[in-house]
Amino acid sequence: MSLMPGTTSGSHWSAQALGLLFVVVSIHLRVVVEDPVLRRRAEIMLGLLATTFAASAALVIPGQGRHALGIELMPIALVYMSLSALATFRATRSRRGVSRDRIARFVFGELSAGLIFAGGLGLVLHALGGAYLVAAGIVLGVLSATLAIWMLFVGIEFERHPTPKP
Repeated sequence: MSLMPGTTSGSHWSAQALGLLFVVVSIHLRVVVEDPVLRRRAEIMLGLLATTFAASAALVIPGQGRHALGIELMPIALVYMSLSALATFRATRSRRGVSRDRIARFVFGELSAGLIFAGGLGLVLHALGGAYLVAAGIVLGVLSATLAIWMLFVGIEFERHPTPKP
């Protein structure tokens, strides 16, 4: 039995959103590839959704103990945190710089992954709230990704049909 029954819905949602994001980015590949902001936004959202999906899937593996689950969750979170930090660092070197919404997405994504990491550590140490922190990280990641996906879709549509300048 998994540590958190009911997390399959989080896993399903993450997988469905990840699939939807792949389809939309594939359909509008040229627009996303040509715009560095949209490209980085898509990369980060794919990473965050993959992280929440992997963490959700790890939670529902039957028959594993707390220690094993914690050891699985910590590297999942660290990989996302590292890649997100790298993408944000690269964005600071672009000619557009870093916008407030980019910083907000970065903070929420890092907080989500940080909660997953802290929950994994808590599972190993039998402290810190363990699986509850993981669940909070997954929920925050999914909500943050949902908002960012919406912003990506709006950005794609804006790039396809820019408003004329007076």
